[in-house]
Amino acid sequence: MNWVEANGAVLRYVRSGDWTSGRIPVVLLHEAGGAIESWAEVAALLSPSWQVLAYDQRGFGQSERAKVLDLATMTADLGALLEALGIERAHLVGTAMGGTIALAFAAESPDRVASVVTNSPATGNVSEVAQKNLLARADYVERAGMRAVADAGLEKAYPEGLRGAGFAQYRLRYLTNDPASVAALSRMFVTLDLGPLVPRITAPTLILGCTLDPIKPLEECRTLAGQLPDGRYGELVTGHFAGLISPGPFAAVITGFLESLDA
Repeated sequence: MNWVEANGAVLRYVRSGDWTSGRIPVVLLHEAGGAIESWAEVAALLSPSWQVLAYDQRGFGQSERAKVLDLATMTADLGALLEALGIERAHLVGTAMGGTIALAFAAESPDRVASVVTNSPATGNVSEVAQKNLLARADYVERAGMRAVADAGLEKAYPEGLRGAGFAQYRLRYLTNDPASVAALSRMFVTLDLGPLVPRITAPTLILGCTLDPIKPLEECRTLAGQLPDGRYGELVTGHFAGLISPGPFAAVITGFLESLDA
């Protein structure tokens, strides 16, 4: 594990694979409340063939905490991290919120993105009711802490029927999240709207819908893929946190997509 100061924040990152291969690196962006460890199994499966970079987003894991978050800052964090590590161009792979950051970065810096793979990305533009719920959740987690919200949050994102041997450790790590950073992310979702950026995402992009995901409907993922200049759509039989729940199938889809681009 290493740390670097990028865009005014300290970010933790880890590299795996053969970084002398000359291949375009694959950058993994974790889910809301996640960390580098969320990608451990996927990274291990990709590393024999690819250079792989994973990092803790601002506010999460062992990166610097945050009281305020917005998509522009988190996108700029990714750009600054790549610059600090000398990575000129990358394949971006994100799950849920990580996919949102990947898509936004692809819109803002198209020359630096070779492709995007994401499952169930948050696209924003939520209803007034959802906005009120997000703001109430933010206030509540600040007052009561992570134990008050963790299990309810994981009930949909990591459903009981999909929990393997690693879930217990994931839950414990999830409980260590900084309440202020989690609250900041909830408030960020209130104003999030990926729509204006979609026409600018020109990189080959695979949007994955998850058939067992109660949070992000398949139709929304399919529609997003159809709106992209070079969008493709696929499905995985898994839940919202696809990289955690189904690392093998997810890694296989990533590998197949990247190899198709090379071909």
